Amino acid sequence: MATDHDDYWTVIEPLLDGTTGLQRQPIFGGPAFPLPAEGALTNFEAKYEVEGRSRHRGTWRRVV
Repeated sequence: MATDHDDYWTVIEPLLDGTTGLQRQPIFGGPAFPLPAEGALTNFEAKYEVEGRSRHRGTWRRVV
């Protein structure tokens, strides 16, 4: 999950954290994640980073 929208993040982060069957991972991305975990993920994100917008990221795994 990645977003630059602060209001959206304040809703989605606790929702995902509180969802039974999902476990938050200690780092964004991981070995199987196909995108760079630290760099900009999209052209929009790169543009927003230059504009000083916040970047929110989190990785959750389904647990059974």
